[in-house]
Amino acid sequence: MNEQEAFDFSGLLLKYLRMELSSEEEREFLKSVEADPEKQELLDYYKYTTVPKSRLRYMESLDTQDAWEKVSARAFPVQDDVKHPRNWRWLRYVAILAIATAASVLWYGTSRDRGVINENSYGFKNDVLPGGNKAALELPGGETISLDDTEQASGTDGQTLFHSNKGEIRFSGLAARSSSSFTVIRVPGSGQYKVVLPDGTKVWVNSLSALKFPAQFGKKERRVFLEGEAFFDVAKDAKRPFYVEAGTETVKVLGTRFNVSAYSGETRTTLVDGSVKVSGSLTEEMLEPGEQAVCKSSGISVLPVNTGKISAWKNGYFMFDQDNIETIMDQLSRWYQVKVHYNGKMLPELYSGSMPRNSTLGAVLQMLSDVSSLQFEINGRDITVINGKQEK
Repeated sequence: MNEQEAFDFSGLLLKYLRMELSSEEEREFLKSVEADPEKQELLDYYKYTTVPKSRLRYMESLDTQDAWEKVSARAFPVQDDVKHPRNWRWLRYVAILAIATAASVLWYGTSRDRGVINENSYGFKNDVLPGGNKAALELPGGETISLDDTEQASGTDGQTLFHSNKGEIRFSGLAARSSSSFTVIRVPGSGQYKVVLPDGTKVWVNSLSALKFPAQFGKKERRVFLEGEAFFDVAKDAKRPFYVEAGTETVKVLGTRFNVSAYSGETRTTLVDGSVKVSGSLTEEMLEPGEQAVCKSSGISVLPVNTGKISAWKNGYFMFDQDNIETIMDQLSRWYQVKVHYNGKMLPELYSGSMPRNSTLGAVLQMLSDVSSLQFEINGRDITVINGKQEK
């Protein structure tokens, strides 16, 4: 990453975290991140540790010139006759961002990881507890409130009225009349949360996902923005269609139940009942119950699917139906917040079965081991998948 790219990336990173990029800007931003491991690592850290808005505003308002001079003055004296290295402004940027990052790393490092337990009932070095109901509520006024399965939270910041309890947050009324203010529900790894929007629409937000919606829906439409995955049960309102923008895809509905998953370079919309129109950058398709639209840059394809499998996560289950191990481990990595490593070439085998999502990771991996030739190792939050037999 050169000097100019570094400064451009810092601004885009802040806008992305606040969901302020347009669809085209977000597409280009994610493309650049995918091509640069350093950018990906930095994005993952700030995106999945629920960074408070106050910290984002602080980072955005930093006078990097002044801050760099203060840091460098303590580190080494200023000498006018010494030329700065060619990328000294990039180093200044790195120093400031590193300070903010280091503070977060130190904070998390001092927090005990209660999700990793000293339990070897399934023969592993340790076990990992399942995820649960947790999220961060980012209000239009800038306040961030932590939500979990035990604490209750109620209040208003002058724009949004809310009440949360036992893994659900309900927006029962709005104090503001403007639709330009947005609220965000951000769910970290190993989390999920149910949201009831002011119009009565119910949304289950999955791990590593964010739902953004206005303080008040307009008179002609209801529009929300999604990163990651969510299941929608949309309240009927013939006069105000409901739109979900996710990645490069827009889903239009009047009243229906469907799942949208936009974790990687494609967006999948699965219709359980009702009807939806899925629009991409090039084409659009109408879905019938039991169909899934896969939206890529090349267009939209429609295929039949098992809707029970797609919505199983919302109902508290993992359901695998002729899935390869990489697909299965992707789901487990989000729910248990673990990193997955592969030892050896994985065979093209497909697996089916189901397990409650409240199982420990060890229980799930033991089940997979019983029905396959795979072996697994757990070391903290690092999981290694080992091929137990070689491809002939």
